[in-house]
Amino acid sequence: MSTFRFLVPSSRIEQDPVAKKFIEKDGHITVWGEGGGRQFITYPCRHNKLVNVVALFPEELAMPDPKDLIIKRTMLKLYSDFSQEVKALMMLADKVMTWRLFDVSSLQPWSRDKATLIGDAAHPVLPSSAQGAAQAIEDAATLAVLLRRGTKPTEVAHRLGIYYGCRCERVEFIQAFGRSVLRQSKQGRQVGPLVPYVKYNHIVFRHDAWAHAEQALAWEEDKVRWAYLKVSAAGKFLRKGVGIAVASLQGK
Repeated sequence: MSTFRFLVPSSRIEQDPVAKKFIEKDGHITVWGEGGGRQFITYPCRHNKLVNVVALFPEELAMPDPKDLIIKRTMLKLYSDFSQEVKALMMLADKVMTWRLFDVSSLQPWSRDKATLIGDAAHPVLPSSAQGAAQAIEDAATLAVLLRRGTKPTEVAHRLGIYYGCRCERVEFIQAFGRSVLRQSKQGRQVGPLVPYVKYNHIVFRHDAWAHAEQALAWEEDKVRWAYLKVSAAGKFLRKGVGIAVASLQGK
C-alpha cells in the first residue's frame, strides 16, 4: 500500500463551498472508502488550523511520478469516482507527497547494556494504527519512571529489561491491529467487525503508561526485597543452627 499526503489550511477550506464540509465540526476524523482498497482520511492539526489528508491506495493502481504536479494529477485521476467533497479538497492541495508503507517487525531486543530505542526505531507502527507518535510518548513516559532520579548506573541495564517487559506486548498488539486494518483496506473491505475496533480503542485509550511502569517497578523492587528477606532469614536460621550445634559439641 501507498499513500498520498498533504496539508490544507482550514481557512482555505472554509472558502470552498463544497470542501468546507470537512471542517464543520472541530476535532473530527473523517474516513471515506470506495472499491479497490482506496481510502480517504482527514483529521485536524494545530488546534484545527490545518487539515491533514491521507489517501490510501494499493501500489498496483498507480506509481506516481515524483514531480508535484504529476502526483496531484495522478491522485485526482485515481479518486475520480469519489464524492465531490473529496475531489474538492484534493483540488486545494498545493504540495502532494507520496509515501510507500512498509511493515517492519519489532527489533529483538530493543536495548543493549545502557542504550535503548523508543518509538518506530524499536517497534515500527503502520499509520493504520494511528498510534506511532503516541507509542513513542508512552515509551518515554515508561523510561521516565524506570530511570528516575537516583537510579544507579549499575541498575540501568536491568531497568531497560523491565522497560521491554512493560511495552513489548502492548505495541505488538497495536502493530497487529494496524496490519489487520491495512489488509482489510487492500481487500476493499471498508471496516471490519465492530467488536475488534471497540476492544482496540478500549485497550489503547484507557492505558496509563506512567502508572503501569510504576506498578512494574514496585513489583520488581518487592521481588528484590523479598529475596533479601529470604536470604537474611536463611542466614539467621543457619547461624542459629550452627550456634546450637556448637553448644551441643561444647556440652559434650
